[in-house]
Parts: sequence; structure tokens; C-alpha cells
Amino acid sequence: MRLTIFTILTFVLLAGCKEPVEPQTIAGYIADCNEEMILIKCDTTSMRLMIDNNTVVEHKELISGNVVEAIYQPQESEGELAKALEIFTDATYPKALGHWQSGKNSNPKIDIQLLSHGRIHQNSPQTTLLFTRWQLTGQEDHITLYGTLSLPPIIEKTKEEKTPEKEPSDTIDTPERRTMYFEAKAELTTTDDSKTESHRVMIIQTDKGHKSTLYFTEE
Repeated sequence: MRLTIFTILTFVLLAGCKEPVEPQTIAGYIADCNEEMILIKCDTTSMRLMIDNNTVVEHKELISGNVVEAIYQPQESEGELAKALEIFTDATYPKALGHWQSGKNSNPKIDIQLLSHGRIHQNSPQTTLLFTRWQLTGQEDHITLYGTLSLPPIIEKTKEEKTPEKEPSDTIDTPERRTMYFEAKAELTTTDDSKTESHRVMIIQTDKGHKSTLYFTEE
């Protein structure tokens, strides 16, 4: 009986003296979040972490779709969520989200909404210029916009060659327009122009040096 009691006490002491688990790190993007939890997804796995009053959240705001790196304390027993100790996000992400419009005299008139997870809702233009998605660049206050341009068709003309006369027809062959994919760098900054309703602007610059300015519009 004494041996049994001694053995039990030994196991209890060993269990109480086990080494603490070191904090670990996970990086990815925010798939879901609320005041008590954050779900982080990366290429190979996903992890749900608990958030409490002691969790340090950089920039004080968690938004679904933003890139994230979290330092967490692994769970000590099954059924428990690992605890997030520190959470770091990209400060540019919340600045980019929202409604952006070009100036009144711009042509074409651009009216877009940048949404979470790189989505774009476009109000205008509807045909010639289409924005399809956006993403962070890793550089503060800079993003990349992707989309397509609808360009006039190229009509080849041959020199000193007469086109044979055709019989009149009720149908007209209309050449198809060309589609060109583009990516454009955009800087999120502010302006001192008192004529605008908002001082937040997005300056879009193409690889050919063309610039367009969009103004943030409060919903």
C-alpha cells in the first residue's frame, strides 16, 4: 500500500513540474472574427484562437480578409482554444475599404467600392473600364488594382489593293473590341484641396505614367 501511495505522489509531482509550452506564431489572413475569437487561414491549415481583454491587437481593429500574424499560447488540454497573445495586421487594409469616386469633370467617371477579400463592386463605367479585384502590396498606404480595358478593334488596311465589290446585304459585320488586362498601383493619401468633400484620396498610376485621382465618399 505504501508503494502504491508513493507511486501516485510521484506521478502527481511530475505532472505539476512539466515544462510550460512556449508561445507559437501563425500567419495568414483573417477568415472570420468577433470580439471573442479569430479564425486564421493560411495555405496549409487554419486555426481558431481565443481573444480576451489581455490580447494585444495592433491598430485596435480586426477585419475579415486582412493579412494577419498572431502570437498565441497553445492549448493545454483538449477542447480548449489556444489563446491569442498578440495580433498584428496590415494598417493599409482598413484605409482601402469603402466607396471611391473620381472628380465631377473626369472622363470616364469612376465609381467603385473596395470590399473585403479583394472584391470590387463597380457602379461606373460599365463597359470600357472594369475593375476586377485589389490586393495589398506590403508597402504602407499602397495597393494594386486589377481589371480589364475594352479597346477599339484594329482594322488592318492594305495598300494599293482594291476591295472587291460585294452584293448589298442587310447585315453589317461589326469588328469585335479588344480586351486588355491591366494592373495599376494606387497610393492612399490625403489632400489639402478644400473644394472636395473628403480629404482622403486614392491616386492611381499606370505603368505608362497616367494618373487618376479618386476621392473617398462617406456612405
